[in-house]
Amino acid sequence: MNKRESTKFKKLYHKYLRALKLQGYSDSTIDCYSRGIRRVAEYFDQCPDSRLTKDDLKQYFIDVLKTHSWSTVKHDLNALKHYWFHILDEEWDWVLIVKPPKVHTLPDILTPQEITQVLSKVKQLRYGILFFTLYTLGLRIGEGLSLCVGDIDGKLMRVHIRQGKGRKDRFAKLPCITYHLLRQFWATHHHKKFIFPSTQSNHQHVPMDRGAAQKAIKLAVLDAGIHKHITAHSLRHCYATHLMENGLNLRAVQTLLGHQDPRTTALYTQLTEVIQQDADKVVNILASRLDFDFDSKEVK
Repeated sequence: MNKRESTKFKKLYHKYLRALKLQGYSDSTIDCYSRGIRRVAEYFDQCPDSRLTKDDLKQYFIDVLKTHSWSTVKHDLNALKHYWFHILDEEWDWVLIVKPPKVHTLPDILTPQEITQVLSKVKQLRYGILFFTLYTLGLRIGEGLSLCVGDIDGKLMRVHIRQGKGRKDRFAKLPCITYHLLRQFWATHHHKKFIFPSTQSNHQHVPMDRGAAQKAIKLAVLDAGIHKHITAHSLRHCYATHLMENGLNLRAVQTLLGHQDPRTTALYTQLTEVIQQDADKVVNILASRLDFDFDSKEVK
């Protein structure tokens, strides 16, 4: 975009970031929404404002869907609505520009053996320790990357997860092996704040890059010859599923994961082989209890 458009966009963009922060949005939501606005500005090569028509934005979403997921479309739409109302101070009435479908999918789950295979293929130690931590504590990738030295409680063997999803704190149980691995890893860099600090010299006061971590696990899964859709977040799904397979009840798993709604946790009952096998056994026993003689009945 030309200099005039660029200057206008920078001013509105920074105003947008300030508005999101003041309204209490989480860092991940701010990052997501701001990327959406930048994507729109880059697509039209101008500052997003009332010059963009409904048809313009319809075409934008059509083109975005060629390279991005419906989730990205949904986030971009929400970002635009917020930007239009709070920054441009204009009404947003373009409800039917796009309506992402409600898709209910089940995540792919790795077995413990497959997780071991994947970890063995991770080429850099820092990523291997990160993925091990995500799995054994059931963390989201953002929660793992932002772990601070002071969050690790070796006496009570727990980890203080700060400002998780929904800006909620919780405690995660800390396995002994994870505690010792984190101590050993921290001893390799002695960062004053982060367990997983950035290795870039010009970014020493921030955690490791999320995108690089996601790339590392995708490469490890590929090298392990595993044909499942796996991301760093999949390790959290695996953690919950394996806990249930080992007999932990739904309420306990809900607490460990920090889920507010038990229906979210209940998803994992569909993923555990043990529960599915138990269900098969129970329904067959239930049916067999009915003492009914079909042979004595005449088919009409």
